[in-house]
Amino acid sequence: MKPIKGSDWNFGKWATSMSSVYPGNAELLIAYYISTVFSDLICKANFGYFPLLFLFGKRQSGKSTAARSIMYMFGKPPMEYGN
Repeated sequence: MKPIKGSDWNFGKWATSMSSVYPGNAELLIAYYISTVFSDLICKANFGYFPLLFLFGKRQSGKSTAARSIMYMFGKPPMEYGN
């Protein structure tokens, strides 16, 4: 993944932004993102399994938006149904 030219965003700014947008849940989202970077090691240590992130809550509470926030850290997410 190549950084966007002229962008001053970095992991620290993203993590701070996540904390303000998803108070109380940002730590879990950030930890899950970091774990995905090391998923090969986690799978090897966990008998070939990597835990899934299960987001739950009331309708329109930001679950899909939170998931997209993590996906954008790996580049533009694939097109979603309904969009």
